Amino acid sequence: MGALGFSKVLVVDDDEWILEAARAVLEERGFEVLLAPDGVRGLELALEEHPRIVVVDVLMPEMDGFTFVRHLRSNPEFALTPVVFLTAMREPKHRILGFQLGADEYLQKPFNVAELPRRIITALAARKELETRFRMLTRPEPSGPSLSGTFDRVGLASLLGILSQYGKTGLLRLSALGALEALLYLVGGRIHRAEIQGEGRVTDPAQLRRVFGWLSGAFEFYPTPLHVADELQVSTAAILLREAGEGPLPSRPSQASPVRSEAS
Repeated sequence: MGALGFSKVLVVDDDEWILEAARAVLEERGFEVLLAPDGVRGLELALEEHPRIVVVDVLMPEMDGFTFVRHLRSNPEFALTPVVFLTAMREPKHRILGFQLGADEYLQKPFNVAELPRRIITALAARKELETRFRMLTRPEPSGPSLSGTFDRVGLASLLGILSQYGKTGLLRLSALGALEALLYLVGGRIHRAEIQGEGRVTDPAQLRRVFGWLSGAFEFYPTPLHVADELQVSTAAILLREAGEGPLPSRPSQASPVRSEAS
């Protein structure tokens, strides 16, 4: 099995041994490998080099892997970039959170580094299929949703990022366990209106935090023409960053890191 067009891989981990071992096995399979010792440098490299896929450790200094992925997914350029998490954490809630943020694969530490190329190729193939499905959303489907899935495999952050990337218009129905539902009205990939069952229409984007907290459930997207006012007046990227509790990600690389520059 090849490396899918000599794809560029970014590996982010504070363990130097893992970085060098990953470089060795991936270059042997024809990948171009970029290495970063923490999430801050990882974001800089992502903006500079635009990797095809990212492998990131969860527990790191400076910026943990979850925060790194929140930043990554908030930038429309990386809405479709597959992410493979490396983690020593074994609790199911951490795995679910990773998928909610848009992770494509998990490797539990300690792991066999020789397994990494196969996992990366699998994640790249799966994301290519998902991207193809999104590109096919060109007209309403009267018989039902054109796209559906579950949050344990496609996180809401990733889903919104992709819909924003492709400028999709339609209704996104979200359902959590216990029959709680939310309905998002998207115009050009941007959330113009949101309603939460039992609470009515959302008036503040911060209210969507509750929806982002759903760790299980399903989604259905119905592409259809909509003519609704932009009641939230905020971009999808800003909503994702608000959920992350962070400031904006720079649009181009700079000498200062995105996090440190905000704190200065």
